[in-house]
This record gives sequence, structure tokens and C-alpha cells, in this order.
Amino acid sequence: MSKLGWDAIIPLNSMSTLALIESVGGWWNALTLAKQLFFGIGLLASLVALVIAVLSMIGMEHHDGLDVARGVDHGGGGVFSIKPLTGFFLGFGWAGGLALDGGLTLAAAIGVAVLSGP
Repeated sequence: MSKLGWDAIIPLNSMSTLALIESVGGWWNALTLAKQLFFGIGLLASLVALVIAVLSMIGMEHHDGLDVARGVDHGGGGVFSIKPLTGFFLGFGWAGGLALDGGLTLAAAIGVAVLSGP
């Protein structure tokens, strides 16, 4: 008899969770320092982007209310606000890591990452 539902795809017991953590830990430890740096930046930026998206969906998006109260008008978000920086680091981290995985040198991967960020 076959399983139906999510248990068939993702087993939800403690041993499978431990195995997943061990598998991810093994993958991370097998990476070179440069790949860990790129993928770490990409993972952190992805987490920040996810938090920003969830907060935006529930109506807690940042609107620069403090600057408006003081009468300062910046004409919207700047280049160095959270969303553009998060987008840059998301593209930078994942593109650099994938470029290294694809066999490019570190210098070429940095170039790809910088060009992919914006």
C-alpha cells in the first residue's frame, strides 16, 4: 500500500529531519571558502527578501513615515535602501556561487556576481 499526501513526498519524522540537517551540513562543509561566502550571502539575502515579502503582504511595509513627519522628502526609496541592497546581494551571492560551481575562476565569478547584482 502506498502513502498518500505530504508524507509520501516529505517524511515528517525526527530521523528524516536529522538526516536533512546532516545532509545540508555535509554539503556546506564540502564547499570551498569562496563558495561558502557567495552562498552564505545569497542565503542571507534570500532570508531577508522573504521577511520583507511576508511583512509587505501583511501590511507592515516601511513607508519612511519618520522622514515625512519631519518634512524631509527624498522622492521615494533611495539606491541604498533595504530593498535594492537585498536584491543586489541576492543576485551577487547566488550568481557568484553558481559561477564557481560552473567552473569559473574566482575573479570571473566575482565579475559575474557584480554584474548580476544590479
